[in-house]
Amino acid sequence: MSSVRDGSLLRRLSGWYFSKRVLPYWALIMLDVLIVFLSCLFTYWLSNRSAVMYENHVAVFYDALYIAALSLVGARIFKTYSGVVRYSSFVDLLKVAQANIVTLALAVVSYYIFRYLDVESLWAMSPMELLAAAGIGTLAMWGVRVMVKLLYDSVNYDSKAMRALIYGALTGGIGVAKSIRSQEPKQFDLRGFITHERRIRDMQLMGVPVYTLDQDLAEIIRKRRIQAILVSPLRVNEFRENQKIQDIAIAAGCKIFMGQQAREASIRNGELSEEEVSNMQMHEVSVEDLLPRSQIRVDLKSVGEQLEGKRVMITGSAGSIGLEIVRQVAAFKPASMMLIDQAETPQHDLRLMMAREFPDVPAQTVVTSVDRRTRMQYIFESYRPEYVFHAAAYKHVPMMEDNPSEAVLDNIQGTRILADLSVKYGVKKFVMISTDKAVNPPT
Repeated sequence: MSSVRDGSLLRRLSGWYFSKRVLPYWALIMLDVLIVFLSCLFTYWLSNRSAVMYENHVAVFYDALYIAALSLVGARIFKTYSGVVRYSSFVDLLKVAQANIVTLALAVVSYYIFRYLDVESLWAMSPMELLAAAGIGTLAMWGVRVMVKLLYDSVNYDSKAMRALIYGALTGGIGVAKSIRSQEPKQFDLRGFITHERRIRDMQLMGVPVYTLDQDLAEIIRKRRIQAILVSPLRVNEFRENQKIQDIAIAAGCKIFMGQQAREASIRNGELSEEEVSNMQMHEVSVEDLLPRSQIRVDLKSVGEQLEGKRVMITGSAGSIGLEIVRQVAAFKPASMMLIDQAETPQHDLRLMMAREFPDVPAQTVVTSVDRRTRMQYIFESYRPEYVFHAAAYKHVPMMEDNPSEAVLDNIQGTRILADLSVKYGVKKFVMISTDKAVNPPT
């Protein structure tokens, strides 16, 4: 219970700190100066131990104070105080190191000046101790900045943020990663990169793993519970052409995000400037946006005008595609519908659905196979369909490979029978749902 209270108190305190401007630039300067001062004292004690330090405590104290004052020069040159600590990056850490190198150089110059003036008693620290103090001070300043950043990230972690992978690494992907990590509130929780670069496979970028396209991405997405794929603005065209990864993402229920400017640039084959990339706002895209062509829109009004009041035949009516065709055609109020399928129970369910949802549309449900020429000729002759939607076909390829004769009879012979009868009895339009299917294609 005590640890829970302590954690809650820490969260409240850090939340208060990060919600206020409680660390102005002068406070950060003073903190760095204090670190330099303490680093000098610690280094001298570590090198000479207590007795020697006690004997020279006055000189050591003034040395540390003098060097701490010198650190203001480096801080002013490289503006180590100008960044916001909670957003510290590699650039900020590099500035700290450069500022401390300037401080070290000034301190070493001062050491030799004191020796030249023959007042060595006023200077206690050797050049090697100055170098060690600079190293310790730099590490301490880095540690403070990294600790504050980690604390800020943990306090502001949003459990509602979507776990995401970035498609494309290195320049474009890293830019996207930096952008989403600086968002407030956070929309995405970065869990990895997907890249074409095999040389960086199994490595890490920005603390998350890098995956390549030849790995089992479906399993990775499942194990890491990925919810979103963010497309690097420099990889948009490649993503649009990669049907495999699109299918994997969609099948896993992942949302796909890309920058609006990137999508438009990919469509017009234009280039993105660095400023556009850095300021890119990610937006969810639909499946239609991923098509390498313009979306085909169906003129439902004209379709309705053709089917309204007409006699319509639908084969394979109880199948997944046929059932949807039945629903959409019935909504256009045809004069009557002839629904044909060889599956008895699904046909019975279809019959009940029509009576429940489309009671005003006369519908006959027939159980038969389309490869029975005599039966199909009788249906055509008696019903006289004006429109035929042919969706009857065996579609489970591995099973049909074990039953090739049945596949030929239904998919090939049945289609030919329907096509011949449609010509014979003057069908206005014959719409065939493709019965071919590519399984494990070579490319």
